[in-house]
Amino acid sequence: MLGHLELEAARVGADSWVVVATMGHYDEEALEAALRAAPAYIGLIASRKRRNAVVQVLRRRGWTGDELATIVNPAGKMLGDSQEEIALSVLAEIVARRHRRKVGVTPSTEDVEPTFATDPVCGMAVEIATALYRSGDVYFCGPGCLAAYDVEAAEASGNTKSIVP
Repeated sequence: MLGHLELEAARVGADSWVVVATMGHYDEEALEAALRAAPAYIGLIASRKRRNAVVQVLRRRGWTGDELATIVNPAGKMLGDSQEEIALSVLAEIVARRHRRKVGVTPSTEDVEPTFATDPVCGMAVEIATALYRSGDVYFCGPGCLAAYDVEAAEASGNTKSIVP
């Protein structure tokens, strides 16, 4: 364990797989260090409520929705009841992703369609099959995030006339 959150000494980079499991202590700082290092995978072991709170802090610190969408939560597809089951689930997910990467399978060529998307505004996982709010291939947890996304897109394009506060 490093005594600080700078990952240079650990040589974290594009071939690294990072899991943040801080039990609510320094989540934001650990995720920022991981995001700066740009590893192949960043997983966060936290409840959906905790993840949303962390994502809001990171957004206020200037991280974009696209950057935050790289954080996988829940890390592991099936979280168990014990720490051991959670760790095994996360490890299984990483092994599967590494295997797909090794054999050159990209998400766009996988046989299995993704079941969840990440809301680019708040970072919440959104089930694609039941999503009520979307814009093209972008899915949102609710109308507030969709509206915020629309405002951001309009501002980026310079078209703010159609935006109603």
